[in-house]
Amino acid sequence: MNEAVRHIGQPGHASDPALGNSALEGMHEVMGEILAWRRELQERHRHPAFAVPVPTINLGHIHGGDNPNRICGDCELLLDLRVLPGLKVEELHEDCRTELQYTCTIRDYALERTIVYFLAEVEPGEVRLGNENHGEARWVAPQEAWELLTETSPEQLPALDAALAYWQQK
Repeated sequence: MNEAVRHIGQPGHASDPALGNSALEGMHEVMGEILAWRRELQERHRHPAFAVPVPTINLGHIHGGDNPNRICGDCELLLDLRVLPGLKVEELHEDCRTELQYTCTIRDYALERTIVYFLAEVEPGEVRLGNENHGEARWVAPQEAWELLTETSPEQLPALDAALAYWQQK
């Protein structure tokens, strides 16, 4: 699953930091929460059939601010979550929201989250694919999943291969 997390702060001039709320500083705390959640997931979930036997979360891209003398008003982080069989993407998405809610509440941060793409589940003979709208997730045949991923997210192909191999062994 690829997800965008956007922090909306309050821009201002750096000469008076009290007038702003730095989205970059807020994202720093959010990133710490995500990394702590990653450690928890990896302690709880293992699958010996995979070369990397734990779920992974990669903080892959961050962008924020527009000028060094301005308090950053907006910051976006793109992350990649790789799941194991048995983990439900929708549940992990909700868990992530719960993990971030505390920090956002006590710091008065506003966050927007968007699912960019996900390979949700694999069942015998079917793969569940989705994109930025959970309502568009659908079951497709493995060949169709392969073709869609080749066009849109080729980095997901190893996960698809591993999931399909898992089901062939059962």
